[in-house]
Amino acid sequence: MEHKKLTKSLRKKPNLLRKIKIWFFGKGVIIWTPGKVGTLSIAMSAEKSGIGSIHAHSLFSGLKGKYFINTTLSKGNAAIFSLYRKFILRLKVFIWQAVKPSSLIISGVRDPFSRSISAFVEQSYLLDLDLDGMSSESLINAFWKFHSINDYLNFFDEEWSKIGIDVYSEKFRDYSQGVCNSNKWFVFRVDRLRFLENEISLFIGTNFDGGEKVNNSSNYKPYVFLMDNIKWDKKSAQDILDSKFCRHFFNAKDRQSLLDRWS
Repeated sequence: MEHKKLTKSLRKKPNLLRKIKIWFFGKGVIIWTPGKVGTLSIAMSAEKSGIGSIHAHSLFSGLKGKYFINTTLSKGNAAIFSLYRKFILRLKVFIWQAVKPSSLIISGVRDPFSRSISAFVEQSYLLDLDLDGMSSESLINAFWKFHSINDYLNFFDEEWSKIGIDVYSEKFRDYSQGVCNSNKWFVFRVDRLRFLENEISLFIGTNFDGGEKVNNSSNYKPYVFLMDNIKWDKKSAQDILDSKFCRHFFNAKDRQSLLDRWS
């Protein structure tokens, strides 16, 4: 019951006072991530120890669903809201940088193929899609129309680099699958999260218990169907795996395994 209450509280949009406290004062964890990469479990560990956390998927885009789905062009009021949200986000980043908070930044990475399926399923509500009521063919067609991979591959260039963090300047360690600047930011690969308990605990300053799944769709039928039936053509899959993102976070053996699995 305690686990469910905490998960529910982390899902709620934090109130203004809590946001200000975590962003600008004291110790906090900024989970700045494209989403669907296992970071909610880290937020839970931090919250249990009284360390506040904020989830941010984009600090530089006003588009809903950015890094989750291939969003359609905004029109009318939606476009105005997008510009307003983008302005507010950039103002927040400007203030945040100016006051130099002690907050830590953390993110995860995951193979882009399975992650694109998870992201599509989670954010399908933005498209008014009823995945449960769709035929197999319609579900597959909707995925190919709205899934997003390129935005995800460019996440660190489009987001973190704009405040001076170059993730690609740090070698990603094959053994533990974690890359870390011990003073400010930490990036991990979600499939190796269980091997990083000590490193993450030291980074966030509290015990991390190995990443209990708190946002799991593995038993959801549309998700299972897509995971079993979606395949990329070999050239497209190879192009994805040749990206800077994949070559940095996945070694040659990993990339070959992903090519065999998804094409």
